[in-house]
Amino acid sequence: DTITISGTNPYNPFGFDLIPNGQPGGNYNSIRRRVIEAGPRHFEQTVKTYYGSATLDGHIGGPGDWYWDINGIYGKNKAKQTFHGNLNAQKVQQALGPAATCATIAGCVPLDIFGTPGAITQSMLDFIGFDQHDKSEQTMWGASANISGKWFDVGGDRLGLAGGVEYRRLKGRFDPDPIVQAGFSSDIPAQRAGGGYDVAEVYGEFNAPFIKDRPGAELLELSGSMRY
Repeated sequence: DTITISGTNPYNPFGFDLIPNGQPGGNYNSIRRRVIEAGPRHFEQTVKTYYGSATLDGHIGGPGDWYWDINGIYGKNKAKQTFHGNLNAQKVQQALGPAATCATIAGCVPLDIFGTPGAITQSMLDFIGFDQHDKSEQTMWGASANISGKWFDVGGDRLGLAGGVEYRRLKGRFDPDPIVQAGFSSDIPAQRAGGGYDVAEVYGEFNAPFIKDRPGAELLELSGSMRY
């Protein structure tokens, strides 16, 4: 919808510029041509995913009977995509534009979109076609530490305590082909994008059994927890 077919293009049978409506001097709505000479479009993708985790834990005996653990995780996903059979709209414009201008551009061959199947030659395809290369990546890592045990007696049993900290970071990005970013692909346009976020947390819990296994009172306790 932005390409003008020059009247000097040797394959333009009308002899005057064909300008899309919406552009100054527009005189056509739509001209369509399936580039069957390029064969079917196909898509290839290679994805590599890595993930690992590790934990250290232990037990501190004696009063309180404390347990602790430290954990770490890491993950990465990388993908590369190749799209075969795409067209560079900028080069299509050059190949359909003035013949004199095309002659000054390295590799430019006037394009025939009005001919029957087979009219678009390999040299035409070599100029207007390209393989689209996109890539993306996501990473994640995190760590946490926890401790739990019992402290002093509150009547029915010892006061139970637990606490810990946790941190996570996630980020990702998508890098489309430069031709796609420039808006010259015949496929869906896309821009480079990326972002991420991180989260830090701390928590604490307690359990206080004041009465336990007493006549008329099997269990009376108070418990609570907090996370920020």
